Amino acid sequence: MSHGTKVDHKAGQKALRSEDGEPGADEPRAATEARTSTASYRLLISSAMARKKHPVTTFSVSVDARTKRVLKRHADRVFGGNMSALISAFGREAEKRDAIDWLVRDSGGSTLTDELREEIDAELAGTKRRKPAA
Repeated sequence: MSHGTKVDHKAGQKALRSEDGEPGADEPRAATEARTSTASYRLLISSAMARKKHPVTTFSVSVDARTKRVLKRHADRVFGGNMSALISAFGREAEKRDAIDWLVRDSGGSTLTDELREEIDAELAGTKRRKPAA
């Protein structure tokens, strides 16, 4: 780091700033991304915790050690270590998935056949499946 530059440690994110607090003209791309990441992080935290307008409930969950490490690492990275925010985000995601499932069922079910699914998978993998000659 050059002289006259300090590190901003707010919310566990690092962003290079000049001594007057403004982003430096020669600010590295990583620092710009860190500021953007910090803004995204704050939005995630505020939206995850915004639901605490109603009484909260405490409950216990049992998981294996590996899963606990994965969840903790994700909570550290995305929610500043706040496991409650992580679980709240999982709950909102479950609500969205349930709504999508209902919408698909209500509209008559999926029209995605196994053949079409294989074709899509092949296209995404970069190996377009050839249709058999008729």
